[in-house]
This record gives sequence, C-alpha cells and structure tokens, in this order.
Amino acid sequence: DFPPLLAATLGRVIASQELTVEAALTGSRPLFVEALLADGCVTDRAVAARLVDELLTAHKLHLPQFA
Repeated sequence: DFPPLLAATLGRVIASQELTVEAALTGSRPLFVEALLADGCVTDRAVAARLVDELLTAHKLHLPQFA
C-alpha cells in the first residue's frame, strides 16, 4: 500500500497516461484533450483544446490516426 498522498498522485498520472494511450490508439481528439486535463498541467479546457490542435497540426505526418 502506498501512502494516501502518493497513491493520489500516482492515480492521476496513471489516468493521464491511460487516456493518452487510448487517444493515440483510437485517434480521438476529445480523449487527447481529456488526457491533457487529467495531467493537471493544463486546467482550462479551451487551452487544452488549442494545444491539442497545435500539436496535431505540427505533427500530422506522424499522427495519421487523428486525420
């Protein structure tokens, strides 16, 4: 068992990573936005959506599943 604070932190990180993987495998833009929000570094949905759009545009050759 982990101490509660560590368990909460790890839970957030794991959830973010799982959402990121699912978004990548399915090409789901909404899941990508959720992954950014779950990470906690971005707290505003509009900002997260804008970041996702910029990243997908910049890396579209390497992320065809999002086309």
